[in-house]
Amino acid sequence: MKMPLFADVQAYAARYNDEYNVLKKLLHCLFLNGGNFIVPTTQPIRNKYQVRELSQFYLNRGELRNYLLIIMVVHTALRISDLLHLKWYDVYDFNRNRLRESVSITETKTRKSKIVKLNNAIL
Repeated sequence: MKMPLFADVQAYAARYNDEYNVLKKLLHCLFLNGGNFIVPTTQPIRNKYQVRELSQFYLNRGELRNYLLIIMVVHTALRISDLLHLKWYDVYDFNRNRLRESVSITETKTRKSKIVKLNNAIL
């Protein structure tokens, strides 16, 4: 498989400025220290302001899926891997045209079934 030239990648990414800047920053982080491969670390979100800032970022961009995932992770304490398995019919009652009050989930990691109440912050 032919690898694209850096100029090709740069020209393609110019149309997607945000993605290009993220990729450029990531590549810079990966090849610091004289060309040795370094894996950047991820830091946890430590306060409510950071959560609000992150969720507002996705809401302002119109990315409702990501916004809702952040809100649900914070308010249900479920793992993101469990939330990614949810479908619209799991959280929305199409017969009554409203959100469900609770969601039945089988945790991926533990295989335990549980019912999670959706609080007002999510609804």
